[in-house]
Amino acid sequence: MENRLYKQAFSIATAAVLLLPVTSWSANVDAPTSGTAALELQAYNSKVDDIRIKVGDVDLHPHLGTAFTYDDNIAISGNNPQGDFYALITPGVQFQYEKGGNNISLDYTAGIQRFFRLSEFDTVDHNAALVSSFEFSEKLRVTVSQGFSRSIAGEMRDQVGIPVTQIGERIPGTRTEVQNFTTAIGAEYELSQKTALGLNFAMSFTEYIDPPGLFGNDTYDVKVPFYYHLSSKTDLFIDANAGATSMDDGANQVYEGFGVGARTRLTGKIMGSVRVGYQHRDYSGTISAVDTAVASANLDWAIGPRTALMASVNRNVNPSAAAINNYYESTALDVTVRQKVWHDKITLSAGGGYERDDYGEPFATFTGSGVSSDRSDDYYYLKVGCDYAIRRWWSAGANYRFRSNVSALSAYDFDNNLVSIYTRVSF
Repeated sequence: MENRLYKQAFSIATAAVLLLPVTSWSANVDAPTSGTAALELQAYNSKVDDIRIKVGDVDLHPHLGTAFTYDDNIAISGNNPQGDFYALITPGVQFQYEKGGNNISLDYTAGIQRFFRLSEFDTVDHNAALVSSFEFSEKLRVTVSQGFSRSIAGEMRDQVGIPVTQIGERIPGTRTEVQNFTTAIGAEYELSQKTALGLNFAMSFTEYIDPPGLFGNDTYDVKVPFYYHLSSKTDLFIDANAGATSMDDGANQVYEGFGVGARTRLTGKIMGSVRVGYQHRDYSGTISAVDTAVASANLDWAIGPRTALMASVNRNVNPSAAAINNYYESTALDVTVRQKVWHDKITLSAGGGYERDDYGEPFATFTGSGVSSDRSDDYYYLKVGCDYAIRRWWSAGANYRFRSNVSALSAYDFDNNLVSIYTRVSF
């Protein structure tokens, strides 16, 4: 635990060391000196419902979400599903600074969850994200991001409590408490009008706090992409990639590979990127080396003035937290469509996703039987939602999500329905 705390401090310090010189370099602005001038409330275009809060040159955006939800399988268990209503309150605040080509955004959101009957599941989640971008010159741009989350149920939620991202491995049959630190640093330097060179570094420290017996990991990844500007809107690239994963217990790994891809913004309506690659992984201990294809793709498409489509595909290799000396190859697809209606005040959304997880080594179930078998999981979900913009700063809505896991080991099968109504204010 102590060693991990040092690493987490190193993660934060790495981002801070990069941020501090740049913020001091770019903060040559006239800051208010009096207390009254430092905190001001302004209205854009004299509209009462579009409020801006400033402290000096920093914009403040406080936000608060409340949700009332019924979850029919809180621990995503196939054998003993437990359902209950719960209330979720998500207070938070975002700080934004922008000057020239430099910007910094820091957001913190808490998630206070209280169950009506199963009070032993009560929890408080935490999520903080720092995102920044700096232009050192016309040719050099640097981005730095730092994230922290402490989540129960293994999912990161948005500001009204809707699950949006899986944190770590999905562990059916239990409420998983996960703590995660992430740091990402990217730089891109224009070599000429047609070429650019990049450097991307990422590290992640994942700790499974509860239940006991799960294995955290520390992961480090480096990519060096070379870009060719095919047009003003499209870049092609090739990259070299290397990294390492250190496990709390079990087989560590090192890997290397390469990828090719493109990033584009077409006609102002289609924006996306795609990368496909090859990766070779070596494991300590008895696990054989793995050669596999990896891929990622993201698409944002403004089909019309009121219609948008978002899609993503990801394929990668992940260390297993549930089984020592194991890993799984994951392929995931997500698609969401949004449609605005009734004077653009109502946003309807629908989508779904599918994920295939193939474990590389025989998997021992946690039933205590000691039996090991090959494991593969097919996980899919459907989601629909409706959001109504009551004011610019106030919205309300409802959503429904169904998800299911079908595993080669029936102990990990589950079905889950979740229905929520919510409201959110944000300034």
